[in-house]
Amino acid sequence: NNKIYRLGQINTGEYGNGLSVQEITEISSSDYEEKFIKEIKFDTVSGPHTLDTFEEETVMDFYETKFSFFAWYRRLVPLLLKRF
Repeated sequence: NNKIYRLGQINTGEYGNGLSVQEITEISSSDYEEKFIKEIKFDTVSGPHTLDTFEEETVMDFYETKFSFFAWYRRLVPLLLKRF
C-alpha cells in the first residue's frame, strides 16, 4: 500500500526481546516522523534486531541461551592463547 516501515530492536532483557514496527509517515531532507504500529516479541529467543526479506526469503538473527558445561573452557582458551 505504498507504506514504508522501520524495524527496531526492543532493548529490554539481556540483549533485546523483540522488534518494534514503526510506519514512516514523513521523510525528507529536513523532516522525519514515524508512528508506532506494533511490537513483535519472542518467548524462546533473544537479541533479534535484524529482519531482512528478499524475493521469497526472510531471515532474522537471534540467539538462544543454553547451558554448556564447557562454556568456561571455550572462553578461557582464546584468552590464554593471546597471552602466550
